[in-house]
Amino acid sequence: MKSVSVCGPLRFAGIFLLSCGLDTHSPCILQGVEFPTFIASVDSILTTCVKFFVTAEVMSTPHSRKADGPLSLIPTPQTQTGKNDPFIEDASQMALVHNMLIRAYNSIHLQATHVRAEDVTDFLHYCSAWHMTLKGHHDAEEEVYFPGIEKATGVQGIMDSEVHEHAAFSEGLQKFKDYVESCLASPPSYSGHKLISIMDTFGEILATHLAHEPPKMASLSQYGDFDPKPLSEQTANHSMKYMHVTNVLPMLWFNLDKEFEGGKWATFPAMPGPLKWVMINILGSWQKNWWRFGSSGADGIQRELFCLSDEYSKK
Repeated sequence: MKSVSVCGPLRFAGIFLLSCGLDTHSPCILQGVEFPTFIASVDSILTTCVKFFVTAEVMSTPHSRKADGPLSLIPTPQTQTGKNDPFIEDASQMALVHNMLIRAYNSIHLQATHVRAEDVTDFLHYCSAWHMTLKGHHDAEEEVYFPGIEKATGVQGIMDSEVHEHAAFSEGLQKFKDYVESCLASPPSYSGHKLISIMDTFGEILATHLAHEPPKMASLSQYGDFDPKPLSEQTANHSMKYMHVTNVLPMLWFNLDKEFEGGKWATFPAMPGPLKWVMINILGSWQKNWWRFGSSGADGIQRELFCLSDEYSKK
């Protein structure tokens, strides 16, 4: 359930009671009708009103049907600082990649209990692609990026905290992988509630790591004058060995958001338009039933999640 602040309802309730001329020492009289047995004091009336308004607020604002929770997106260092040096730019692009991973996590979490039996296998392949994307991303960092940063800065162990953060959620991520694979072998055994319970064991730890890393990258400028872009490109190229172009890579394309931070990242990732079109619309169509569960369409715009749509629920 969405958390709701009671400050607004409490203030409203207080104004309501004062307008009725009530205090903690008088019986409750409203429009000439006395209710001494209904509520004994203003305190209990306030409690009742708060409960009413909180309930009403929760019921009147259902959870968004987009992938905007349970994990929060990460602001880019460029937006946070207003700067745009090579380190800020590099870190901001990392934040954008992390946000794709977060949207994909959210899309799985929100749709897990709504998937119809005939769509379970496709959904599980989508889950598997997310796991491979995340695992490949972090493996490439540990194999290429982190050692490269140590060499460039001359600071041994400078990225050890990031390695430790990877390790902190590795067990939960492995359980996620194992469960998805077991269900792919036997789709009728799939339980959305079980999948969510596994995701909840590592979701917050993962989110903390994904939020920590971009600011750490932005701070690397203090260790000397080196260009971080070539190392980031080398790491990205290395990660491609973990990402099948039709079975894994589209996971990223279908979790973009061209409108994020006012649309300033609409062209991310930068590449020739025709090549991007082929990767999204041709290679992405190979397993199109998997990418139905993505948070965005081929246009890179956030959309209502497939399994949360009214049309899907009426099938």
